[in-house]
Amino acid sequence: NEKVTITYEGKTTEVSIVVTPKSAEKIKYFEKVESTLESGKYLIVSDVEGVAWKNGVQGSVNALPVTFDANGHIVYTSDLFNAQFTFNLADGSILAPSGKYIYQDEDKTGVKASDTPMANTISLSEDTLTIQGEGGRVLKCNNNGDKPTFNFYSSTSTYSPINIYKYVEASEVIHPTLVSVTPESVTLEAGTSKTLSVSVLP
Repeated sequence: NEKVTITYEGKTTEVSIVVTPKSAEKIKYFEKVESTLESGKYLIVSDVEGVAWKNGVQGSVNALPVTFDANGHIVYTSDLFNAQFTFNLADGSILAPSGKYIYQDEDKTGVKASDTPMANTISLSEDTLTIQGEGGRVLKCNNNGDKPTFNFYSSTSTYSPINIYKYVEASEVIHPTLVSVTPESVTLEAGTSKTLSVSVLP
């Protein structure tokens, strides 16, 4: 709190200027899941390639670029929000943004899609997500000549591993770091007034 000294008819008093913290707009971001994985909606991401799987569709245009902030969070965009996959750990199914369930039940590169839930083996070790199809292939991200592609590849391939991020929405309380008042003291006479200037940062 800042104080202003006011003198009136020879008497001096101090008046405190009180600034109340305020809530900012809600902040949105995607946070990496590194320990416990639960059923829910997530982004499927390759940290190495800096992309998220766009729609669960096979091909060289199925990735969205991501931007990381200073905290390691992925910066929110509406395109990324719409690129979330729905994981059901009870049956191993993964519903893609395309509205299809992704899977691979053959020992070959690619992604299959189904209108009905299809099983995958899903596990999380530290910050690496493993999605393995019944054919033994594992979901990875291939740089593909700077056109990153998500596919089920051989488990021994050297393509980039997968990470998983969850959507977070929170309110941030802004606390003032600097409050200043000018002038710091005023002398008033009967019938007069003074204007004070209060600056608050941020």
